[in-house]
Amino acid sequence: MSLVSSANVNDRLLWRTFSKYINLVINLIINLVISSMYMDRDQECPPPLLAEIAKYGKNANLGLVIGTDANAHHQQWNSTIKDPKGKQRGECLLDAIVEQDLFLCNEGTQPTFDNGRWTNIIDLTLINSKMLDHVQKWKVKRTG
Repeated sequence: MSLVSSANVNDRLLWRTFSKYINLVINLIINLVISSMYMDRDQECPPPLLAEIAKYGKNANLGLVIGTDANAHHQQWNSTIKDPKGKQRGECLLDAIVEQDLFLCNEGTQPTFDNGRWTNIIDLTLINSKMLDHVQKWKVKRTG
């Protein structure tokens, strides 16, 4: 998920490096928190920030949408490659999703990751119960 549309690759890489966690609170028709979260494969999964954001949304009675590069594998989101580390991360992440009363929007088998050698579903969209009526027909749109 990118919030930068610069044609300069170095600018985009710099932006991604310094914006590990981007959180925007905006007012639309409903009060909404939108979060973009990178879950580094070499860090704890899920990061403590996931619980903090979920708790904030719940306590403030706000809708919550989290787009995440989870680097985690699980059959619940149709991840096809399940290396031991990715599988363990997926189990922990799914437990956290349930524990935080979040909902997984990912449906289908369209990969969210393609590096030319393999594809997989590791990018997830999570919402809270306030968003259930607002997020419909979620899908991965193939580009390029």
